[in-house]
Amino acid sequence: RERALAQMQYPPPPGAMWVPVGAGPPGGAIPFAPAPPPLPMLPSLDSLCSRAVGDILRNAERADALVFAGFHAACTKMCELEGVANLGQLGAHDPAAQVPLLGRILRIEQMSTAFVGSYIAQRSIVTLRDMEKELVTFLRSYNLQPRTEISGGVTRIAPDLATNSEEISLDDTDDPRVADEDAAADENVRVGFRCMGVGSLAAHPVVAAALGPPPPASSVTRGRGDGAAARDDDDELDPLA
Repeated sequence: RERALAQMQYPPPPGAMWVPVGAGPPGGAIPFAPAPPPLPMLPSLDSLCSRAVGDILRNAERADALVFAGFHAACTKMCELEGVANLGQLGAHDPAAQVPLLGRILRIEQMSTAFVGSYIAQRSIVTLRDMEKELVTFLRSYNLQPRTEISGGVTRIAPDLATNSEEISLDDTDDPRVADEDAAADENVRVGFRCMGVGSLAAHPVVAAALGPPPPASSVTRGRGDGAAARDDDDELDPLA
Protein backbone atom coordinates (compact mmCIF):
# COMPACT_ATOMS: atom_id res chain seq x y z
CA ARG A 1 0.00 0.00 0.00
CA GLU A 2 2.81 2.43 0.83
CA ARG A 3 4.44 1.62 -2.49
CA ALA A 4 1.16 2.40 -4.29
CA LEU A 5 0.84 5.70 -2.47
CA ALA A 6 4.41 6.62 -3.35
CA GLN A 7 3.70 5.92 -7.01
CA MET A 8 0.63 8.18 -6.92
CA GLN A 9 2.63 11.25 -5.87
CA TYR A 10 3.53 13.82 -8.46
CA PRO A 11 7.13 13.69 -9.62
CA PRO A 12 9.40 16.44 -8.34
CA PRO A 13 10.13 19.36 -10.67
CA PRO A 14 13.38 19.30 -12.66
CA GLY A 15 16.40 19.93 -10.48
CA ALA A 16 14.55 19.16 -7.25
CA MET A 17 15.04 16.18 -4.97
CA TRP A 18 12.13 14.22 -3.51
CA VAL A 19 12.25 13.99 0.29
CA PRO A 20 9.75 11.83 2.22
CA VAL A 21 7.50 13.60 4.71
CA GLY A 22 9.18 13.87 8.10
CA ALA A 23 12.66 13.17 6.77
CA GLY A 24 15.56 15.52 7.38
CA PRO A 25 17.27 17.55 4.67
CA PRO A 26 19.26 15.48 2.19
CA GLY A 27 23.02 15.41 2.40
CA GLY A 28 24.70 18.42 0.89
CA ALA A 29 21.60 20.61 1.27
CA ILE A 30 22.16 24.21 2.30
CA PRO A 31 20.98 24.70 5.92
CA PHE A 32 18.54 27.46 6.81
CA ALA A 33 20.17 30.84 7.32
CA PRO A 34 20.23 32.04 10.96
CA ALA A 35 17.77 34.69 12.01
CA PRO A 36 19.11 38.24 11.65
CA PRO A 37 20.11 39.99 14.88
CA PRO A 38 17.50 42.33 16.41
CA LEU A 39 17.67 45.94 15.40
CA PRO A 40 19.07 48.30 18.05
CA MET A 41 16.72 50.46 20.08
CA LEU A 42 16.89 54.20 19.40
CA PRO A 43 15.44 55.96 22.45
CA SER A 44 17.34 59.08 21.40
CA LEU A 45 14.65 59.64 18.74
CA ASP A 46 11.92 59.85 21.39
CA SER A 47 12.48 63.56 21.90
CA LEU A 48 12.27 64.13 18.15
CA CYS A 49 9.01 62.17 18.05
CA SER A 50 7.57 64.20 20.93
CA ARG A 51 8.56 67.43 19.20
CA ALA A 52 6.99 66.25 15.94
CA VAL A 53 3.68 65.43 17.63
CA GLY A 54 3.76 68.78 19.41
CA ASP A 55 4.22 70.60 16.10
CA ILE A 56 1.28 68.71 14.58
CA LEU A 57 -1.00 69.65 17.48
CA ARG A 58 0.16 73.29 17.54
CA ASN A 59 -0.42 73.68 13.79
CA ALA A 60 -3.91 72.27 14.19
CA GLU A 61 -4.62 74.62 17.08
CA ARG A 62 -3.58 77.63 15.03
CA ALA A 63 -5.92 76.44 12.28
CA ASP A 64 -8.76 76.00 14.81
CA ALA A 65 -8.99 72.30 13.92
CA LEU A 66 -8.96 69.03 15.80
CA VAL A 67 -6.33 66.51 14.75
CA PHE A 68 -5.27 62.99 15.57
CA ALA A 69 -1.49 62.53 15.44
CA GLY A 70 -1.15 58.90 14.42
CA PHE A 71 1.89 56.78 13.64
CA HIS A 72 2.32 57.76 9.99
CA ALA A 73 1.72 61.45 10.71
CA ALA A 74 4.37 61.37 13.44
CA CYS A 75 6.88 59.60 11.17
CA THR A 76 6.26 62.06 8.34
CA LYS A 77 6.72 65.05 10.65
CA MET A 78 9.93 63.58 12.10
CA CYS A 79 11.36 63.22 8.59
CA GLU A 80 10.32 66.79 7.80
CA LEU A 81 12.03 68.16 10.92
CA GLU A 82 15.26 66.32 10.17
CA GLY A 83 15.18 66.91 6.43
CA VAL A 84 15.33 63.23 5.47
CA ALA A 85 13.24 61.13 3.11
CA ASN A 86 12.59 58.31 5.57
CA LEU A 87 13.47 57.31 9.11
CA GLY A 88 15.83 54.65 7.80
CA GLN A 89 18.29 57.47 7.14
CA LEU A 90 18.26 58.10 10.91
CA GLY A 91 18.88 54.42 11.63
CA ALA A 92 15.26 53.49 12.34
CA HIS A 93 14.56 50.75 9.80
CA ASP A 94 11.68 49.46 11.95
CA PRO A 95 10.43 52.64 13.66
CA ALA A 96 7.72 51.04 15.79
CA ALA A 97 10.19 48.54 17.23
CA GLN A 98 13.23 50.80 17.53
CA VAL A 99 11.67 54.07 18.76
CA PRO A 100 9.73 53.46 22.01
CA LEU A 101 7.49 56.50 21.66
CA LEU A 102 6.53 55.62 18.08
CA GLY A 103 5.72 52.11 19.25
CA ARG A 104 3.45 53.56 21.94
CA ILE A 105 1.69 55.80 19.40
CA LEU A 106 1.15 52.83 17.08
CA ARG A 107 -0.31 50.75 19.91
CA ILE A 108 -2.69 53.56 20.87
CA GLU A 109 -3.76 53.98 17.25
CA GLN A 110 -4.29 50.28 16.57
CA MET A 111 -6.08 49.55 19.83
CA SER A 112 -8.28 52.63 19.46
CA THR A 113 -9.23 51.61 15.94
CA ALA A 114 -10.19 48.11 17.06
CA PHE A 115 -12.10 49.37 20.11
CA VAL A 116 -14.08 52.06 18.28
CA GLY A 117 -15.08 49.68 15.50
CA SER A 118 -16.27 47.08 18.00
CA TYR A 119 -17.98 49.68 20.21
CA ILE A 120 -20.01 51.15 17.35
CA ALA A 121 -20.92 47.73 15.92
CA GLN A 122 -22.42 46.56 19.22
CA ARG A 123 -24.62 49.61 19.92
CA SER A 124 -27.51 51.21 18.12
CA ILE A 125 -26.85 54.62 19.69
CA VAL A 126 -23.32 55.88 20.38
CA THR A 127 -22.19 59.00 22.19
CA LEU A 128 -18.68 60.31 21.86
CA ARG A 129 -18.38 61.04 25.57
CA ASP A 130 -19.29 57.52 26.69
CA MET A 131 -17.10 55.96 24.02
CA GLU A 132 -14.15 58.14 25.02
CA LYS A 133 -14.53 57.23 28.68
CA GLU A 134 -14.62 53.49 27.97
CA LEU A 135 -11.79 53.74 25.45
CA VAL A 136 -9.48 55.41 27.99
CA THR A 137 -10.37 52.71 30.53
CA PHE A 138 -9.59 50.07 27.90
CA LEU A 139 -6.21 51.61 27.02
CA ARG A 140 -5.24 51.97 30.68
CA SER A 141 -6.12 48.32 31.31
CA TYR A 142 -3.28 47.51 28.87
CA ASN A 143 -0.96 49.82 30.84
CA LEU A 144 -1.13 52.60 28.26
CA GLN A 145 -1.25 55.28 30.91
CA PRO A 146 -1.60 58.98 30.11
CA ARG A 147 1.90 60.41 29.74
CA THR A 148 1.87 63.94 28.45
CA GLU A 149 3.54 67.27 28.92
CA ILE A 150 2.37 70.82 28.28
CA SER A 151 4.48 72.70 25.75
CA GLY A 152 3.38 75.99 24.29
CA GLY A 153 -0.13 75.46 25.59
CA VAL A 154 -0.43 72.11 23.76
CA THR A 155 -0.80 68.75 25.48
CA ARG A 156 1.56 66.38 23.65
CA ILE A 157 2.90 62.91 24.25
CA ALA A 158 6.01 62.94 26.43
CA PRO A 159 9.01 60.61 26.26
CA ASP A 160 9.82 58.57 29.34
CA LEU A 161 13.13 56.85 28.65
CA ALA A 162 13.46 55.33 32.11
CA THR A 163 10.13 53.51 32.11
CA ASN A 164 9.26 50.24 30.42
CA SER A 165 5.65 50.40 29.20
CA GLU A 166 5.24 46.69 29.97
CA GLU A 167 6.21 47.02 33.63
CA ILE A 168 3.61 47.08 36.40
CA SER A 169 3.65 50.10 38.65
CA LEU A 170 4.74 49.34 42.20
CA ASP A 171 3.08 52.48 43.52
CA ASP A 172 -0.33 50.76 43.68
CA THR A 173 -1.57 49.85 47.11
CA ASP A 174 -4.19 47.50 48.45
CA ASP A 175 -5.03 49.81 51.37
CA PRO A 176 -8.81 50.49 51.06
CA ARG A 177 -8.46 53.95 52.59
CA VAL A 178 -5.96 54.98 49.92
CA ALA A 179 -8.10 53.34 47.25
CA ASP A 180 -11.13 55.36 48.39
CA GLU A 181 -9.08 58.56 48.25
CA ASP A 182 -7.89 57.71 44.74
CA ALA A 183 -11.45 56.95 43.64
CA ALA A 184 -12.63 60.29 45.00
CA ALA A 185 -9.83 62.06 43.15
CA ASP A 186 -10.72 60.24 39.93
CA GLU A 187 -14.30 61.50 40.25
CA ASN A 188 -13.07 65.08 40.34
CA VAL A 189 -10.45 64.73 37.59
CA ARG A 190 -11.64 63.05 34.41
CA VAL A 191 -8.94 61.48 32.29
CA GLY A 192 -9.79 61.96 28.64
CA PHE A 193 -8.32 60.66 25.40
CA ARG A 194 -6.46 63.93 24.90
CA CYS A 195 -4.33 62.98 27.91
CA MET A 196 -2.83 60.21 25.78
CA GLY A 197 -0.98 62.98 23.95
CA VAL A 198 -1.94 62.11 20.37
CA GLY A 199 -4.70 64.64 19.83
CA SER A 200 -8.47 64.43 19.84
CA LEU A 201 -10.58 61.28 19.62
CA ALA A 202 -13.10 63.15 17.46
CA ALA A 203 -10.42 63.45 14.76
CA HIS A 204 -9.53 59.74 14.80
CA PRO A 205 -10.17 58.41 11.26
CA VAL A 206 -12.59 55.70 12.43
CA VAL A 207 -14.54 58.12 14.63
CA ALA A 208 -14.65 60.76 11.89
CA ALA A 209 -15.94 58.17 9.42
CA ALA A 210 -18.75 57.23 11.81
CA LEU A 211 -19.67 60.57 13.43
CA GLY A 212 -18.66 62.87 10.63
CA PRO A 213 -15.80 65.39 10.39
CA PRO A 214 -14.69 66.82 13.74
CA PRO A 215 -15.97 70.30 14.64
CA PRO A 216 -13.67 73.32 14.98
CA ALA A 217 -11.49 73.25 18.06
CA SER A 218 -13.13 76.44 19.35
CA SER A 219 -16.45 74.60 19.71
CA VAL A 220 -14.98 71.90 21.95
CA THR A 221 -15.10 72.20 25.72
CA ARG A 222 -12.12 71.02 27.71
CA GLY A 223 -11.99 69.56 31.18
CA ARG A 224 -10.01 71.38 33.82
CA GLY A 225 -6.44 70.31 34.32
CA ASP A 226 -6.44 67.13 32.28
CA GLY A 227 -7.00 68.48 28.78
CA ALA A 228 -9.91 66.07 28.18
CA ALA A 229 -12.08 66.94 25.22
CA ALA A 230 -15.74 66.37 24.48
CA ARG A 231 -18.21 67.89 22.09
CA ASP A 232 -20.87 70.21 23.41
CA ASP A 233 -23.68 67.86 22.36
CA ASP A 234 -23.92 64.12 22.86
CA ASP A 235 -22.98 63.30 19.22
CA GLU A 236 -25.42 60.44 18.96
CA LEU A 237 -24.98 58.03 16.10
CA ASP A 238 -27.47 55.46 14.89
CA PRO A 239 -25.52 53.09 12.60
CA LEU A 240 -28.71 51.16 11.85
CA ALA A 241 -30.36 54.13 10.16
